[in-house]
Amino acid sequence: MADYGICEVHYNDDHSKIEEVHAFEIIENDAGEKHTDGIKHTFSKESIILRIDCGDKVTTLIKNDKGEWDRGSKVIVYTEDKGKFIRTKNNTKKVDNLGELPEY
Repeated sequence: MADYGICEVHYNDDHSKIEEVHAFEIIENDAGEKHTDGIKHTFSKESIILRIDCGDKVTTLIKNDKGEWDRGSKVIVYTEDKGKFIRTKNNTKKVDNLGELPEY
């Protein structure tokens, strides 16, 4: 299993669905400290859904005042008759929604 942190999101033209995200892989060093791999990866929404469904841990990442990344909320897959959506764990909106992440 892998661990990813989403730091930016890209919506479709009418802002109704997430098309893709930028994320870092989160790795643990020998001392047990977690940090990003330093490479901003681009994943489609479908790829993130597949990763979560396969057991990978996905959270949001928020840059703090020191310019370092802090973990935000857990990202989950929400399924309803209109399809699968990604959203933060405590989010009740029935659409793609990862909170206030920057857009690109």
